[in-house]
Amino acid sequence: MQFDEYVTALQHGLAKATRLAPEEVQRTAELIGEALEPEARLALTRFASDLTEEITAELDGAMVEVHIRGGEPVVVVEQTEVPAEMAADPPPPPAPPTPPGPAEEGNTARLTLRLPDSLKAEIEKAAAAEGKSTNTWLVQAAHQALAGPQSPPVKRSGRRMTGWAH
Repeated sequence: MQFDEYVTALQHGLAKATRLAPEEVQRTAELIGEALEPEARLALTRFASDLTEEITAELDGAMVEVHIRGGEPVVVVEQTEVPAEMAADPPPPPAPPTPPGPAEEGNTARLTLRLPDSLKAEIEKAAAAEGKSTNTWLVQAAHQALAGPQSPPVKRSGRRMTGWAH
């Protein structure tokens, strides 16, 4: 996949839109098209990245990523190993969605997060084990972290009691 054809199409579209305008306007459109090239490439990269995340979330046993090599995107598909016990039995049905917390208003925000590869793999493994998307798992983990420490269960043995006091 190369972005050149998409960026060139955008520039041609801009030139086509101004072809009946005076030469000064046409030159301005050409300069704007050249100036927009880096932003167009960045927007296309973000689009490709978001698309691969959605595709990966829908695939079972594969991960799709976009790597940039030489300024151009390269789509990489990796098969993830499925343990033998999981391959024999169908996966459990996904858990029902968590109801929104009291602070949520239904709006969402996009966040770019850079993680070490090993941590990313652990998060994906934990999410898959719970039958959740990576995004859902991370949102729930963030909610739990912000809610503060959970009280451990109270253990009683004779007259001694251990646990957290509120």
